[in-house]
Amino acid sequence: MDVELVKVSHLNLSVDGMQICPDTNLSLKRHRGYLIAGPIEKANVFLLRVIGGIHPPQYHHQQARVLFQGLDMYESRESVIKEIKKKIAFVFCEGTLISNLTIKENLLLPLQYHYPGYDDAAVMEKINEDFNYFGIPDVLQKRPAEISYDVRKKLAFIRASLQEPELILMDKPLFNLDEHERDQVIQYLENLKSNGITFTIFSRCVSVLEPLIDEAILLEEGKHPTIIAKNDQEFESLSRSRFLRSWGRNGIGSRAISPGENNGF
Repeated sequence: MDVELVKVSHLNLSVDGMQICPDTNLSLKRHRGYLIAGPIEKANVFLLRVIGGIHPPQYHHQQARVLFQGLDMYESRESVIKEIKKKIAFVFCEGTLISNLTIKENLLLPLQYHYPGYDDAAVMEKINEDFNYFGIPDVLQKRPAEISYDVRKKLAFIRASLQEPELILMDKPLFNLDEHERDQVIQYLENLKSNGITFTIFSRCVSVLEPLIDEAILLEEGKHPTIIAKNDQEFESLSRSRFLRSWGRNGIGSRAISPGENNGF
């Protein structure tokens, strides 16, 4: 049975003066993978942040709501919101490790905030297992500037998984990784999904992420979101489409990304 994890209701999403989603209602079910797709990158990222509790969903003076397991993520008591956020983890495009902390401190930071009594030995065992899987050397006492981009990126996935969340939100998770690294990440995420974690992902590349996706949420200007199931014919068309938007002062231009480009994962 499908169990609702997140419910978004009456969301009017506007970006740079354009109305993207009028009076939008969405429901995300447990243990599924969702792709947020569409040609307007700011809209995709905005929705990801609204779902994750980062950006309050109030536009055009209409109060929208975001519920996580039936609890309002923005209007509940502070203690309730804190409990909700224990169950949500993020992987941002650039990894976002804190520069003045060691790698170990970065990895443990969410646990120290949400679960101060965590089992240190069990956590370190999990970190070592994940380091072995990704082929990451002993970098725990180094700082982010001392390690490569691809390692920092993989550390962001490890940090998210240590929190044992119910929902992981990802902004272009495969950006600037090579094919081998992307395969590693996909397999790692497939294992997390098999253990019951729900994913919501913004990416321009559908085909590479397809093993993780059950449904796509397509955002287009002035339309209600289109929900496309993986077995729909439209999904195959979507998987062949990649979009790159350039944002200028006088408007928005777009072009399709050719199959050989690595931008926008």
